[in-house]
Amino acid sequence: MNDIDKYSKVRRYKYGINALILTISVIGIIFVINAILPRYSKQFDLTENNRFTLTPQTIKVLKNLDKDVYINMFSKEGDPQNEMMNDLLKQYVRWSKFIHIYNIDFDKDPSLAKYYKVTKYGSVIFECGDMKSMVEQKQIFDFGFGVKGHNQSPKFNGELVVTDNIMKVTSREKTTVYFMIGHNERLVSNMEDGGLSKMQDYLIRENYEVRSINLSIDPKIPVENTILIMAGPKYILMNREIQTILDYLEKGGKLFLMIDPQVDASKSVNIFLNKWGAELAEDLVMDPELSYYYDPLAPIPSYLPHNINDDLSEARIGVVFPGARTVSKSEYVPDDLDVKPLLLTSDKSWAEKDLNNKNHEFNEDDDVKGPLTIAVVIEEKDKKTDSTDTTESDKSDGHKINDKASKGKIVVVGDSDFSSNRMAKSQGNIDYFMNIVNWLAGDIERVSIRPLVMDLKKINLTKTQSKIVLEIGRASCRQR
Repeated sequence: MNDIDKYSKVRRYKYGINALILTISVIGIIFVINAILPRYSKQFDLTENNRFTLTPQTIKVLKNLDKDVYINMFSKEGDPQNEMMNDLLKQYVRWSKFIHIYNIDFDKDPSLAKYYKVTKYGSVIFECGDMKSMVEQKQIFDFGFGVKGHNQSPKFNGELVVTDNIMKVTSREKTTVYFMIGHNERLVSNMEDGGLSKMQDYLIRENYEVRSINLSIDPKIPVENTILIMAGPKYILMNREIQTILDYLEKGGKLFLMIDPQVDASKSVNIFLNKWGAELAEDLVMDPELSYYYDPLAPIPSYLPHNINDDLSEARIGVVFPGARTVSKSEYVPDDLDVKPLLLTSDKSWAEKDLNNKNHEFNEDDDVKGPLTIAVVIEEKDKKTDSTDTTESDKSDGHKINDKASKGKIVVVGDSDFSSNRMAKSQGNIDYFMNIVNWLAGDIERVSIRPLVMDLKKINLTKTQSKIVLEIGRASCRQR
């Protein structure tokens, strides 16, 4: 019996020790997991509009931050809009240690509100060094009214506003974008379908200064921190205007040229393009394979490798070019210049040479079979800053590339309609326009996919459903 008791004791001790070891092991595993997971956290956003996922442009901006940005939110206690902003800003903090968020109760700290000149609930102050920017809640949450006073679906502009203002307070230099006028170009002041007012809005958001310039009156374009945009000129350029553009480029200027088919300006534009190794053809692109709603006159071309294209290509976001012409490398290219295609139509496309032909059928004798190039980039060979040759030193300051090329850069697109107000919301048109401008300016971190405006979904409950939800809430409160 004693032996049995002894055996039972040993057995109990054995099981006790095993249980203790197992408990310690489990606690140790939990401790290790909790220590490791914050460093290697992985989140899955299953929301319909990716509410908890930042866009590539925002992530680029955050990764390149090298100085502290303070975001001060002046809110009212219990404000649901404040909770949405906090959820968003947690994602910013997750990506950058330089983002600092402060929630300030407007009523409890009126002196701080007075210091920042804040007079409304929901205002947000962005601060970096001596740079400040303030936005009001109405800019973040759009509860606008539709036609005849009916409510539109409310919009949340949170990421768009936050990212734009971070870029605004951290930008070191402001680039001026000059839109050439005097040849019936598209105007940034025009809010109609054919105008460029929406593109102007995006340029201003990303801290560009926008001006118009008539080279026949003012034949001098400042070279430092400027970009010249020719948005669909229709009339012939004068010789002195052509020379002004050539002089600007030779000194290091940046040109973004968008030109449509069947315009008188083509011949004069070709004069300076030929000197830079590119040329416009007198044709109209047809692409029944890759097009917008099967319209062969609205091709959606494929992207070729380049910093301007890479993010859009990876995300499979297309750009629509309604009524485009071909742009290609000319027979003569100066030895110091590199001309690269950016956009390519499908092998089912063709360049229609008979511009009066309404049949849209390929004519083997006259037309040119695809693939066709409808956009090119031109830059100096030994000072390239394209996607394949950008080095870490190029991006060291997180802002503009130190581009000291003796010659400038040109991007030519054989269509200007893609940038119009009518087409601005189509596919990736806004992103493509802005990516070209940012690449020309040397702002590589901004060459990406921009934040979208988020629809705020509403649930309409019946009276009975509302009572049920209310009773569930009351029962939950009583249990607490």
